[in-house]
Amino acid sequence: MLCSTQKSLTPPCPQIEALPYGGMSQCLQLRTLLLARAGMRMWPLPPAEGCLSNLKELVLANNRGLAVVPHGAFASCAGSLVTLDLSGGCVHVCLHDKLRG
Repeated sequence: MLCSTQKSLTPPCPQIEALPYGGMSQCLQLRTLLLARAGMRMWPLPPAEGCLSNLKELVLANNRGLAVVPHGAFASCAGSLVTLDLSGGCVHVCLHDKLRG
C-alpha cells in the first residue's frame, strides 16, 4: 500500500501496466516517481487537480506500451514538476483542440 509520507516510489515489480489512482492521490509527499521500463500501458498520474503537488520528477522512459499522454495528464502535479523523462518510448502528446488550430 502506498504511504502518504513516501517521498520516492519505485515499484518492485518490473512490469506493471497501471497504478491505482486512488492510492496515488494519497501520496501527498511524493517527490519522485520512477517508472522506467515498467511496462506501463496507462498514464500513471491521477487526474485529480493538485493531488501530487510535491511531485518534482517523473521518469517514464522506455515504456513502449504507453502510447498517449492524455489531455490534463499533468493536472495532479501542475506547477511542481521539474523533470519529465519520456525518452525511448512511443509517446504522443494529445494537444487540446484550441492548440491544434
